[in-house]
Amino acid sequence: MRRKGMTVRLIPVFLFALISPLLAEEQAVDPSEFNQRIREATVAGEEWTKDPSLIAATLAGPWIVPGGEWMSQRREVSGSTAGEDPQSGITVVVKEDGLFDDATRRIDHRYVFALVDGVWTVTDASVKYHDARPPFPLREEENVSKAIAGRLLLQQNASPALAEAAAAHGIQDLADTTFGALEGDPDSLNALLNLSLTIKEEARADYARLLYGLSCFFEKPGFTRYLFFHLEEGASSAVLELIRQVEEGEI
Repeated sequence: MRRKGMTVRLIPVFLFALISPLLAEEQAVDPSEFNQRIREATVAGEEWTKDPSLIAATLAGPWIVPGGEWMSQRREVSGSTAGEDPQSGITVVVKEDGLFDDATRRIDHRYVFALVDGVWTVTDASVKYHDARPPFPLREEENVSKAIAGRLLLQQNASPALAEAAAAHGIQDLADTTFGALEGDPDSLNALLNLSLTIKEEARADYARLLYGLSCFFEKPGFTRYLFFHLEEGASSAVLELIRQVEEGEI
């Protein structure tokens, strides 16, 4: 589901238990330094002090830093009022999503404003750091699973229909890409998994078995988290559905 300026994902219940450790807790922030800055800027006549959205965006820090580099791929500023009178309390949230940071995936800055003696004042503030995307999933060490997966991978890499479908989407050497994924190359794994969005019906069964074979090589919780945080929208659920169909004998 897409809305202006953002993407909303509906998380299946069975996935929530797997990804919940990656969700951050909200941390309170002392607003005194914010208010000192606002008062000084108000005295100086700076325009941003006249609008809570502009104040929030300023307090959150610059989106584009000196040198022209972006802090994140997307910045969204949204506000809501506590009642009919906006001056009685306005909440503004600044979301920095897709940060270019190995440790943090997204930051949410929340500010609550009230108009005090003609000056917008922060009455409450918090910040939430969302953990970075999970790393490449750990390898599954169970020999039986690897043996099953290995046979399926070899069978499906020999499928002309699947090789043709992969080539149509930039995967020229399906076998090489598959074994690259198994050796820990995230680009190879992502290329194979994102194929789920465009796979044609004639190659669907072969592709599903290839996905099942791949999944056997990795620990299930880490593999599922990886799907949710690394794939294009809709691809994670498509991959899991194809794997389920193989597991339950529907393919």
